[in-house]
Formats: sequence, C-alpha cells, structure tokens
Amino acid sequence: MSPIENHEESRQRFEELFAEMFDESDRGCILIGASVLDDVLCDLLKKRLAKSEHVAKQAMEPLFAGMGPLSSFSARIKLAYCLGLIGQWEFEDLERIRKIRNKAAHEYTSKTFTDNEIIQITQRLGGANHAVSAMQKLEATEAEAGSPLSESAAGSSSNRELSKERLRFQLTVVYLAGRLDLQAFGPRGMPSGAA
Repeated sequence: MSPIENHEESRQRFEELFAEMFDESDRGCILIGASVLDDVLCDLLKKRLAKSEHVAKQAMEPLFAGMGPLSSFSARIKLAYCLGLIGQWEFEDLERIRKIRNKAAHEYTSKTFTDNEIIQITQRLGGANHAVSAMQKLEATEAEAGSPLSESAAGSSSNRELSKERLRFQLTVVYLAGRLDLQAFGPRGMPSGAA
C-alpha cells in the first residue's frame, strides 16, 4: 500500500469515528472516544514493547491482560509518557479524557457536555487546537492541489448542533487517535522503525 493510500485509509477511518461519535449521546460519545484512544494507545505500547514473538507472548501479553499492570487506560497513558512515546500536551489531554470517561462511566447520573465539571475539563483540551491547525494546513494544501476536503472532513451534513465542549472533545479524540495510530503503524501501515 502506498503512503497516499494508507493516508487516505487512515483518514477515512477517523472521519468515520468522528461521524459515529457525532451520532451518539454525550455519554456514548465520551465512552467511544476514550475506548478508541485506549485501544490505539495499547497498540502503540505493544508495538514498542514486543521485541520478538516470544517476548510478546510470554512477557508482554500478560502485562496487558486481565488484572495485569498495563490493563488500565491510566497505566497505559503513564507508561507511554514515561517512555517518551507521547509529549506533555498529549499526556495531559489523555488524562483529561480519562477523567471525563470515568465521570461518564462510573456515576449513575447522566454526564453531558453541559455539566460544569465536564465543561471545565474540556475547555483545557489542547488537542482541539492542534486539530484545527492541522485541518487549516490540510485545507490549504488541498486547495493548492485542487482537491477539496471530503464532506465528512469539512463538516457533517446533519443539522444537529454540537456544543463547543463536545466539539473540542471530539476533535481532540480524533486528532490524538490519528497521531497515536500513525506512531504505532508508521506512514505505510508498518510498525514505526520497521521499515
């Protein structure tokens, strides 16, 4: 697969994620977003830790399974940061998303993006700013090439309005997931450093 084909496949996958999160309730959006980030972070860590098939099966897999020390989103975030796989802003945003997820998943009252405690956390998500900057660069590049953004990348055709906080959350999730995915699998769909 060429780098352009892989880029398009990855882009389409994350556009679909954005659309799926768009169609969910606030709680569903939070849970899906955090779950995707947890999965992509797990993939990144496994790619970096698995030095051989034997290491992966005998030593690494038990760390991620069941009650293993790397079975939680929190532990994965912290290890990725300690290993230098993510930067400070990514670490902080992942921690914020984890906190939002815990509020949505573990409290019996429905949490929405209109709750003050959720608003306070989402306002501090920096990934949305990075996503907007990246989208502006992509739009400029595609405008120069005469290839407009697809409708789903430019905005959904649905009439549903999103709160500013929900949009910040979704942009941050999709941007972080894309960055982590690219880091795990590299620009050609291969593990980074394997080329």
